Amino acid sequence: MGEFDASPAASAPPRRRRRRRRGLIALLVVVVVLVAAVIAADVVARSLIASQIESSVRSSLEVDESVAIDADVEGFSALQQLAVGDLERVVVTTDRVDLGGLVGSARIVAEGVPIDTSQPVDTVDAVITTDEAAVAALTATLTTLPVDSVEIGDGEILVSATIDVFGLEIPLGLGLVPGASDGAIDFTPTTVSVNGGVVGLAEVGQLFGAAADGLTETRSFCIAASLPESVVLDDVTVGDGVVDLALTADGVVLTEDALATTGTCPE
Repeated sequence: MGEFDASPAASAPPRRRRRRRRGLIALLVVVVVLVAAVIAADVVARSLIASQIESSVRSSLEVDESVAIDADVEGFSALQQLAVGDLERVVVTTDRVDLGGLVGSARIVAEGVPIDTSQPVDTVDAVITTDEAAVAALTATLTTLPVDSVEIGDGEILVSATIDVFGLEIPLGLGLVPGASDGAIDFTPTTVSVNGGVVGLAEVGQLFGAAADGLTETRSFCIAASLPESVVLDDVTVGDGVVDLALTADGVVLTEDALATTGTCPE
């Protein structure tokens, strides 16, 4: 029979190995706790930054307290961005902004946002999206004629109106293409239709006389007075049932005074 070794070294693991394992577990626990603490601090930091941004946007665009504003601080670590003194990218959305009577939703993207608000932001791009109901509220701007309906069609705004010619009410359609000009939305007539037939713009006056005065002229709705002075209306496009206003602000300063200073509209 072989010999059986019943020594303590053969029946139990070395104490040194047990201590090393316990030390490794303790280190892992410490690392996990530290990571959790950093993540929690980062979440708190993002929340505080977002709250401050939401307050600034609400004040500068005069958004009612009942309307939700969401701000998202993007990037790997908010704490690191705070340490550097510059936020990489901030996205702000809200369902309702009122630009002097034109209502829509907004999405604002700011890049290179300094913690020191006296320093300029690198770039700010925003899109205000309005629907048919919002555009229809501007009927006094769109045309001088009594408006029956407003639709957003393929690349243009379609206005159904009635023109009075010698006591005879004639329904017609007016196609408008919006554009941007000096802080205002221009509505330029491109087509006029009567009973489904297209009438040349040059012929409108001949057909309807004084009743058509101003019908083919470009009309404008200014929004500059509802925006910070540094914000520029770059473009207006017609999409699927919506009109998008593209805004930019390069080098804007996010101080309260700067945001409170609005653009001007012609009297």
